[in-house]
This record gives sequence, structure tokens and C-alpha cells, in this order.
Amino acid sequence: MKFVWEGINKNFDEEAKLDKVFENDKWTKKQQKKLESLFCNTTKIYKNNFSEYCLPVVVACLDKKIVSILDFGGGVGEEYFKIKSSIQNKKIKYYLLENKEILKILREKEFHKKFNLLTNIKKNEKKDIIHFGSSFHYIENWKSTLKNCMRYKPKYIIFADLFCGDIDYTFSTNQIYYDKKIPIWIFKENDIINFLKKYDYIVSYKSNFISEFMKYHKDILPMNNFPKNLRIEYPKQLIFRTRKA
Repeated sequence: MKFVWEGINKNFDEEAKLDKVFENDKWTKKQQKKLESLFCNTTKIYKNNFSEYCLPVVVACLDKKIVSILDFGGGVGEEYFKIKSSIQNKKIKYYLLENKEILKILREKEFHKKFNLLTNIKKNEKKDIIHFGSSFHYIENWKSTLKNCMRYKPKYIIFADLFCGDIDYTFSTNQIYYDKKIPIWIFKENDIINFLKKYDYIVSYKSNFISEFMKYHKDILPMNNFPKNLRIEYPKQLIFRTRKA
């Protein structure tokens, strides 16, 4: 079996951090190709409103005509187009937080005219939803990031494709990406639940998450190189809601 992750660390691997995978040409070209594949070549109409993430459903269920969203590490903004093509009766204020390389691609395509592009959390403007789609486990300082997100006073915080489970403790490992390494967290689920509980957020939904990656691993995540007490079988999808009115 070919393993995707290696190492058990307390912190992010400093050497792996130097690879800066999300800033290199291979990654940005992959994102550019993904962006181009989202639209019909001749009409530039978004051609697929299917979403692995639950974000569009949460947006649809909010009893508001205007819904504001911060999509943290949202790639090329695919979720914005899925929401717009599937929900017709709401105005969407969408804020995409990504690195400079991805935002450059989006500006070249003039998508900054459709939604807001951010490189960091800097405004106190209230957001209805904060969404982490396949991104949260790549954030080194995850606690301070969540703490900073509290200034937006979101009604919902969504984690999709989150690497967490009922394991003994949270640890860092390196994800193998071609000849590079990406440091990530494998979370003890309760570490996130208990952290957000301090800010009066509770879990309103939890399920396993079947991503495109899992199509290549029809059984469970290939983690047999880890001790049994640190393995997770599937990523998770967690929705937190505030208990405040």
C-alpha cells in the first residue's frame, strides 16, 4: 500500500513548510485548469452545480435575503458559482480568502468584480457563515485563526473534508504531494468541539465526508502506517452554530 502521509509530529515540520506547495507552479496551474473546467468554453456559463460541500444547503436554509460568507481557503471560488446557480432568491456577499497566487489568477479573469478577494482576516464586518472546505487542517495556527474568525460573529461555522476523528490526540503529519511535502493536522475531534464551545458554538451536524480523493481509496483512508489510536477512517463534515440569538 502506498501511504499518503508520513510522520507523527507535535508541530508543523519546518522543512516541509519550505516546500510551499500551495504557492508553486504545479499547484497554481492545477487551480487554473480547474477554473477553466468549471465553465463551458464558448458561453462561459457555469456548467455544474453539484457540490460535495454542504455550504449551498446551509445558505438556502438561512431565513435571510442577503447572506454573507467567508470562504477560508476557498480555491478558485467554485462554491460561489455553485451557490449562485442553485439558489435564486438570495443575494450572496461572498468573500474568498486565498493566497496571492490564486487571487492573481482570479483577478486576471476579472472575478474580483463578482466577489471579494482577501489574503487575510482584517475586517470586523459580520458574516453569516464561515466555511473551511478542505482547508482547515492545512492551517498551522488553527486556534488563533478560529479566534480571529470570532470577530465576524458568524451564525454558522462549517468544516468540510476535515481530517479529524476519535483519536487519542491531535498531531501533525506530512502529506506527500508528488516530490513535495505538505504539513497538515490530524485532529482529535473533541479538540475542535471544545475550543469552539468556549465561544458558545455547538455541533448541529456531523457526518463522514466522501471526497474526490476517496474515489481512489474505496475502503478507508490509507493510514496503516500510523498506530491504531491515531488513525481516522474518513474525513468529517461538521457544522457548528452559535447558541446566541
